Amino acid sequence: VTWTFYNALLFLSAFLYIPIIISIRKFSHLPVAKQNKPERYILIQMVATLLFKSTCIPIVLAWSEWDIDITTMKFTFYIIDILVIPVIIQLSYLFCNKRNVTTLLSSFDIIQFLKVILNLRVEVPVQPMSFTQSSVQYVV
Repeated sequence: VTWTFYNALLFLSAFLYIPIIISIRKFSHLPVAKQNKPERYILIQMVATLLFKSTCIPIVLAWSEWDIDITTMKFTFYIIDILVIPVIIQLSYLFCNKRNVTTLLSSFDIIQFLKVILNLRVEVPVQPMSFTQSSVQYVV
């Protein structure tokens, strides 16, 4: 019951973005709103929340056919929540405004991303710094 209540509350909060979008559209005539398009970022937050939290719906439908134990189903939903809620929070933060999106996309490098994901980084050996007598300055 608690899990169902929390998920219903999360879906309700996602749908509460709709009045926010309507309220923001009232100010769409302002130059800042035309430039930044804040309703787009709120819409991305709403879609991300609904998309990631709706991953449980196919599981419920499939398991209702297979007669799976309710304890196993609850455990699976808890694991999904543990994995999905941080992703929702991060996506909501990263896509909350134009500056964040611009920074994210400008610093994103697909080659570097794949190297990190696939653990293909080339290791550079760490060597101690060597000092010569001429490079050391004495402080008097």
